[in-house]
Amino acid sequence: MAKKARARAAARKMREAWKAKQWYRIVAPDMFNGAELGETPAREPDMLIGRVSEVSYQDLTGDFTKSHIKLYFKINAIKGMDAATEFIGHSMTSDYLRRLTRRRNSKIEDVVDVRTKDGYKIRMKTVSISLGRISSSHQHLVRMKMEEIVKNRAAASTMAELIKASINGELPKEIAKECKKIHPLKRVEVRKSEILEKPKITREEIMEEKSEEESMKELETIEGVGPAKAKILYDAGYKTVEDVKKLSLEELENIEKLGEATAKKIYSALHPEDSENAEE
Repeated sequence: MAKKARARAAARKMREAWKAKQWYRIVAPDMFNGAELGETPAREPDMLIGRVSEVSYQDLTGDFTKSHIKLYFKINAIKGMDAATEFIGHSMTSDYLRRLTRRRNSKIEDVVDVRTKDGYKIRMKTVSISLGRISSSHQHLVRMKMEEIVKNRAAASTMAELIKASINGELPKEIAKECKKIHPLKRVEVRKSEILEKPKITREEIMEEKSEEESMKELETIEGVGPAKAKILYDAGYKTVEDVKKLSLEELENIEKLGEATAKKIYSALHPEDSENAEE
């Protein structure tokens, strides 16, 4: 009886834990038009950060010929009930890659780390299948040409442009066309990509990306600041709590339309230590 009671208690606890969870919609980044990737549960939004979602390219586009391509997205922010993601890489299924290779053909693989024009460092893994067997010297030439084309394309493209060109066949076609001068290729694929480094973003760039609505909400967390006062601060060029905190009382009082009383209240809220010293 005791065992049954413990089992029922454990089952009840599990059901309660699930009831406490909320479902969040996983959303692709802009490079994939913000498509919905699925849903995932979590007790707290912060528990979703870093979680990786895998989806086939077919699910995103409806193109069944791309079912062998897997895309990987990592959740990096929570906006309401939406889990925003960033693209971290793609790969092709092992069964698809095995079907490419046949007897009396040569498989030529290459791995190269490239830097895109918007600052991403990406590891690109390409594979080419020749028409008939070719000598090791010709394989070397093909590999060098593949690497050259991928590097040049990356240098002239953003991360999103490079990945799309890799997945939709545009980059493989370019490789096949150029390598034909060395030896005809039956098939070329960018079989895998992996984001190694993201570009370093300056504070100014972060502020440009931050929407007015997000900045206003942050400013409204300051005691004494409502929507109207937040708008005054935002229009004056102070878009974060940290921006406002750096201002002296005199500088706050000089902000047009803010008012001396509001300026003093804001300053006291952001510098409680100064108020304590004044009382002493």
